[in-house]
Amino acid sequence: MSCFSFTEGGDIVQKITVFSIELGFHGKDLGGYPKDVEKEFIRYAHKRLMKIVNSDNIILMENTRATLLFTEELDNYNIHFKTGKIIKELEHKKYIVNGLEVHGKVNIGIAVNGQGKVLDNSEKALKEAIKDNKDYVLFRYKDELNYLEKVDLVQKAIQNKNLFVVYQPIINNRTKSIDYFEALVRMRDECGDIYGPEYFLEIAKKLKKYHDITILVLDDIIETVKQTKYRVNMNITYSDIENYKTRYYILSKLKTNKDIAHKIGFEITETEKIKKYEKVEKFIKDLRKTQSKILIDDFGKGYSNYERVMRLDIDIIKLDGELVKNMGSEKSEIIIKTLVELRDACGTQILAECVENADILTKVENMGIDLAQGYFIGKPVTREELHKFSDTYNIKQI
Repeated sequence: MSCFSFTEGGDIVQKITVFSIELGFHGKDLGGYPKDVEKEFIRYAHKRLMKIVNSDNIILMENTRATLLFTEELDNYNIHFKTGKIIKELEHKKYIVNGLEVHGKVNIGIAVNGQGKVLDNSEKALKEAIKDNKDYVLFRYKDELNYLEKVDLVQKAIQNKNLFVVYQPIINNRTKSIDYFEALVRMRDECGDIYGPEYFLEIAKKLKKYHDITILVLDDIIETVKQTKYRVNMNITYSDIENYKTRYYILSKLKTNKDIAHKIGFEITETEKIKKYEKVEKFIKDLRKTQSKILIDDFGKGYSNYERVMRLDIDIIKLDGELVKNMGSEKSEIIIKTLVELRDACGTQILAECVENADILTKVENMGIDLAQGYFIGKPVTREELHKFSDTYNIKQI
């Protein structure tokens, strides 16, 4: 597998992120306003983009098009942050020229490192963003691999032990301390590109390697808890609970490490796939013997899992991310208010994920939600970087 390099002035830059930007107006295409309005908006947009890009990076601008070249491989947090800044500057601010109020519109295509032509890939992403009327579309080379190539990539990563665990903080909205971290698995390829679980977990299941990943995550969590004394939650699926080997490994490791077992929580995902509730209930009872916390994931997805909450012995209910993002809508608020009443009756806590900005966090707090998680709170980091959070938050260790 050859890794992409970008050549600029004879020097090779191993990491690069490209933003391809198309400028326009909300409600009208360019050409629908007087020429002087269009020219003034484009001039203004170019000026604002120059302020967003620092001197270490490159900006190319021509009429309604702009290309930003960042000489680093931006992670999802920084991509989200920079696109948000561009959209805020060019779409959310009122702009008046010659007495006419207009609102700008941008579509952004983004390509990150990878193989192939990164500039061409950002253009592909931009075309998709325009076609689907999205603020931005992120292209990665892995998206163009066929299934067999993806399988090969995942197999090599597993064989070379290039799977690793990162930890994302979960804060208590009342005390503003970190109550838990969630353990999340990532994959690194031989070029250094990082992949989320949505890319490789299903393939790992087909390769009969999913059990190995669950073991890797649990072992890493145990070591992290031993070193830091922090409380950590891990995801388990119904297939984990069905698998005797996985179930036995989890329970035996908790018994072996009974002095820290109460600090490890288990977040049950894909609850819609549960076929035998008795098996899940028995597993939860076994976990209770070690004082482990139990979470249920994606509550509100499909608006149909009240039964799961009532039937299973749950400590924390995690709201579906889309429910959190749409918190201003009537449907979301009705569901959340009902859940808050259920929480008060059952003694559970509610966790909101996908808290990506201060506005969402304020809504979450105002709705009486106990816990919050998302990039605004803190992005996932390795065990070695966990100490950074102590500069901002108190971290619960009980």
